[in-house]
Amino acid sequence: MSIFLVLCVLATVSSCCADGNHSSTCNVVPKDQYIDFGSSIDIMCQTSCVNGKIYWTLNSSPINETLSVRVNSTHTLLSLRNFRQQKATVQCHSEDTKQILGGTIIKSIPKPTNISCLLHYGYQSSSNLLPPFLNCSWKHQDPPSLKVNYTVLCVSRSGSSRKTVHDTHDIQFIRSEGQYVFINQNFTVTVRAKTAAWETESKSYSFDPYHIFKLSRPKLEAVAASSSSVLVKWRKGFLPKTCHCQVKYSKVLSAVEGPPEWLLNKMLNCELKRMQM
Repeated sequence: MSIFLVLCVLATVSSCCADGNHSSTCNVVPKDQYIDFGSSIDIMCQTSCVNGKIYWTLNSSPINETLSVRVNSTHTLLSLRNFRQQKATVQCHSEDTKQILGGTIIKSIPKPTNISCLLHYGYQSSSNLLPPFLNCSWKHQDPPSLKVNYTVLCVSRSGSSRKTVHDTHDIQFIRSEGQYVFINQNFTVTVRAKTAAWETESKSYSFDPYHIFKLSRPKLEAVAASSSSVLVKWRKGFLPKTCHCQVKYSKVLSAVEGPPEWLLNKMLNCELKRMQM
């Protein structure tokens, strides 16, 4: 019985000592954070192991004390707003002893920016005006040692499309594979970058399809010339209701004189596929 009691007392004393040591530790949390470039972060310093005031440093330089608030006798909170350094070391120090009580490393993640998109049109019948594919590209500062997955989300009133690529800054949505459903309406594009350590997302960019389509070259189907006129027929791709059409033609007189050239410019209803001059 006495041996059992001694063991119980020893276990209780050991537990109390462990709790006492824990309550007198100093530390900084959270540790090694990734945050969005230009965002904010709160950092807490536990000061149970020392008495007196503390101060903070950012890459060894003192931080303005107005950014720090003492929450209670053992915890002080540092608030960093609009953080724009790519990487920084934040440390908490005792003002009396200059001892480092704890620290953390903050890394800011740049968001994907400069998103641009193009709708590509080929030669199509008037009954099928949907573009065959959509290309989007963006800029992003990739981390040198991390694999980045990019997910591109396109959203319109008709629905949404999502596609993921790896370690590249451009993507193609193919209509025939059901990868996008919008046409004749504005849509938004958002790019999300994700690694094993962090995730960030661009702002949403809005696009008007009629402002971003890439025209295919007109394909001549027939040219008929007479003494008084020239009739030109071409195969059209997708075009808006009105467009600027230009035909350049020349008439050969002689090899000595060289062919004089004429340039004709007209505004046409682009549903038409012929022009007479």
